[in-house]
Amino acid sequence: AKHSDCNSIINEAIRIKKRKEYQEIWCVFDYDNNPNFNTAIQQWKHERIYIAYSNLCFEFWILLHFNDYTCWSWFNSSQELLDILLHSLPEWFKFDETKNVDEELFKKMQLSQSEAIVRAKRIDSEHWNKSDSQKNPNTTVYALVEKISTK
Repeated sequence: AKHSDCNSIINEAIRIKKRKEYQEIWCVFDYDNNPNFNTAIQQWKHERIYIAYSNLCFEFWILLHFNDYTCWSWFNSSQELLDILLHSLPEWFKFDETKNVDEELFKKMQLSQSEAIVRAKRIDSEHWNKSDSQKNPNTTVYALVEKISTK
């Protein structure tokens, strides 16, 4: 998509889906305090497009590989999560404008991937009574990782 907000990403996915070239289309995005987030989530369900989102940000998925959290672990901003990540993993996580994950960190994440999946699923289920935008923290990236892992 030309823009990184969830609505633009989903609209681009819908456009691509109409070409019928792919068996599945996945959208990956962050909440980013988007006021239309819940509406966008409902749209993907209607369009049968798969999503993997993070609330507040993707860095929460990375943190779940190394730390356990609950649905009661509230984060005020994406920067707060980034600061925790940088403090916890300074030797591996080199965050710059490219947002690249260091190769050593990626290898380390692979070793704890199953733990991250279990933690993410548990947190997601703990939020059963909340709208998607209220699920802070949360990530459904585990669904995409599981799908890729079974291929």
